[in-house]
Amino acid sequence: IFERFGVVDILINNAGITRDAIFHKMTDEEWHTVININLNGVYNLCKFVVPMMRDQESGAIVNISSTSLMGNPGQANYSATKAAMQGFTRTMAKELGRKNVRMNCIAPGYIDTEMMRAVGEEKFNAAVARHPMQRMADPDEIAAVTAFLCTEESSWVSGETICASGGAICM
Repeated sequence: IFERFGVVDILINNAGITRDAIFHKMTDEEWHTVININLNGVYNLCKFVVPMMRDQESGAIVNISSTSLMGNPGQANYSATKAAMQGFTRTMAKELGRKNVRMNCIAPGYIDTEMMRAVGEEKFNAAVARHPMQRMADPDEIAAVTAFLCTEESSWVSGETICASGGAICM
């Protein structure tokens, strides 16, 4: 992208996987696989893009976290990565602000994706039934929040985590 366009204006860190297991049954491989994709992936992409954004003195980075940072049984690895991403976001926003580079985070609740549907119909429907809005987010709803954070309309928003959970975080 940099070679073709000469600038990198936006980075969205949206990779995420789960390898759920109760902690005492979690393997080292399950732990490290989730850490490597969910957290080290953010580090690696930022390590590459941030110097370019600093040099051009502009840019927007959005990290997709999760409301799971609050903790879910069987997700010590996943929850740890999503909570760490928010601390990383705040630190980087402080470091990059003077170079006009903004970094924010979105913490979505349940989203109707293949990964969520992989839990099985019974668990999926139970999660919907517990949700204040009686549904899961459509991916486009999270994309709209992400797009906002990449526009000039959000030029004064940096270091923030926007919870896009349809009220689920209130439960």
